[in-house]
Amino acid sequence: LDNPSSAVHLLVISVMRTIVLFTLVKFVKSCVLHGTDSGVCDFRLDSNYVDKANGWTKWHTRQYRRWHLPNCRWHVKYPACVPEMEDVDPSLPIQSAERWKPKHRIPPNPEFPNGRFQNFTIRNKDLWIHQATQQIINERLGNETSRKLEKKEANEFGEGKCEGDDEQRCKQWPICKSSPSGCHGYPIQPRMYRNQDCQMAFEAYFCYINFPRCYYDVEANEYKSTRICRSACKNFFKACNYDKSLWRCGNSKKFNSKFPERLEDYGRYTRDFFPGQPFRNSYKKRGYRNIGGRCTPAIYGGAGASANYRLTVLLSLFSSLLFALFHFLLIGGVRDEAK
Repeated sequence: LDNPSSAVHLLVISVMRTIVLFTLVKFVKSCVLHGTDSGVCDFRLDSNYVDKANGWTKWHTRQYRRWHLPNCRWHVKYPACVPEMEDVDPSLPIQSAERWKPKHRIPPNPEFPNGRFQNFTIRNKDLWIHQATQQIINERLGNETSRKLEKKEANEFGEGKCEGDDEQRCKQWPICKSSPSGCHGYPIQPRMYRNQDCQMAFEAYFCYINFPRCYYDVEANEYKSTRICRSACKNFFKACNYDKSLWRCGNSKKFNSKFPERLEDYGRYTRDFFPGQPFRNSYKKRGYRNIGGRCTPAIYGGAGASANYRLTVLLSLFSSLLFALFHFLLIGGVRDEAK
């Protein structure tokens, strides 16, 4: 830079480049999926979705939902945040594996002969959810119907009756196995055995936390995911006949319990956050805007998609301006000394 005009040019170029970058980032419409801006809001998963202008009817919606959500479609009936898919050949049937491909897949190359992210599809995620939930349900049913554990009056961890660390605290319960004391080592309770409501509530909750509801916020010009409804959490605990002292649908401050944990109960802290938290009430409260459903499945502001990117771009713009201004002042000072 041998003259002030070069610094001016640098300043203009830096500003224009950053403005273009900011414009591109401003229109990023990713929704938050598992803590990252990696999903898109798929309105075609809404059971009532219709797009007459493009010839998309409820029949197409049913076919689309059956292919992408063969298991969770019974619970996910709303616009959901999902991995982005690409319609590579609209002439093929909707229920065709060759028609829908992951948007951000990487084709085969010398380093990865089979490509990458080829299986990042909505359907594969739905199948994984189904396999995981069925495995947990089957394990639970096996424990609840185990004659071996019943004879031992113990749970799957070998803990039975009121003994060990909880002996003193459980003395108030004469027969521990017949009273919902909540004591550590309490024999297995039949929650899922002959209880289809419990199994269904568990499957639904698993679908909710993996396919959160989303919507388009016009004011923020971005897609947003919503948190889990507190009612969905309560429905699981109620359907599975959990004592209310064991419900974990409360605020994060108390690890989702209604009551704070006391160190003297166990001599240590044992709680952790319940999957799917933080929760939000499904009804309108405290002046929140009820846009696109406040929570999953039924708030607003659960997750801003591109706020962090915008902050990064603004900082980039500020640093570019400082850099160009520094060169401008430096060259100006050098030329003054030369005179």
